[in-house]
Amino acid sequence: MQTTLKTLVPVLSLAFLVALAGAAQEAVTLWQFGQGRLLEASLTLPLIPLGTAIGGSETTYLYQALNNALTTTTDASGVTTTVQTPSATPRTIIASASGWFEQFDDGDIICGLVNPTFGHCLVGGSMANSGSPTPEVIAIDKISVFIRPVTPKLQNSVRHRMI
Repeated sequence: MQTTLKTLVPVLSLAFLVALAGAAQEAVTLWQFGQGRLLEASLTLPLIPLGTAIGGSETTYLYQALNNALTTTTDASGVTTTVQTPSATPRTIIASASGWFEQFDDGDIICGLVNPTFGHCLVGGSMANSGSPTPEVIAIDKISVFIRPVTPKLQNSVRHRMI
């Protein structure tokens, strides 16, 4: 049976992506202790992985809190309309097995486990809150991992014999 390599590339690419997706982590747990320190949101979008430390000890994610914002428009005839539209507030969070870190110009938020039943958060280097760990489980955006699929450039006339 003969087939063009061009027709095999999408099938092979899909098989490769499915294999990678199966091995990928599906969610991240960001621990909260007493008062929550994550940005309040009506919806949190899935985390987008930005990079992982050598050895995999921590991963940097884009965290996006989605809230409604009022948007007012005026058309050419002077009619004003106000609608609620989703508005994302992006943050960068570095997560590890024992906690997470968020950097700001006016101070950092560092939240982590002290032991299996107790943790705390520091804000700007000072103790802000502590208590029993409460998990905040956030999905990871699997699609963003595969933004640039690798597809070899081939001539349409290239043929391979399948055995």
